[in-house]
Amino acid sequence: TDDFDSGTLVDECELDENGSLVDDSCIVSATYAFDQNATVDTYIFWVIRTHNGTETMWNHSIIVHKDVHEEEGPSPGDCFGIGCPTDDTNDDNAEVVDESESPAVVMLALISLVGMIALTLSILKEQKEKSTEKTYLEEE
Repeated sequence: TDDFDSGTLVDECELDENGSLVDDSCIVSATYAFDQNATVDTYIFWVIRTHNGTETMWNHSIIVHKDVHEEEGPSPGDCFGIGCPTDDTNDDNAEVVDESESPAVVMLALISLVGMIALTLSILKEQKEKSTEKTYLEEE
């Protein structure tokens, strides 16, 4: 038959000092990958749990639908989504946004310019005060 048996799954497996499994038959999860050409159908599966000598069984089903795409999409095996390189040259309708012209950047630049001018004037004023000879009333 085409039945899939995950084997006995446990909460955790013992590891040695290198991080390798002590018992190679110990597994905590199982994955079943449907064939890319899987038949449209309803597939039944069971979850059987044995705990403290008591066995519980749950029946579940997975429905495989026909893969229909009205719009152009990626071909099978193509990378798409987060973590895949993007190709922005195909976006004819994409608007080019220049971040250097956004209102926040312009405002930040103006505030920075005013701050630089104020700092420069303050330094020049302080230097001018140091260079002029000061006279005090007691010296006269």
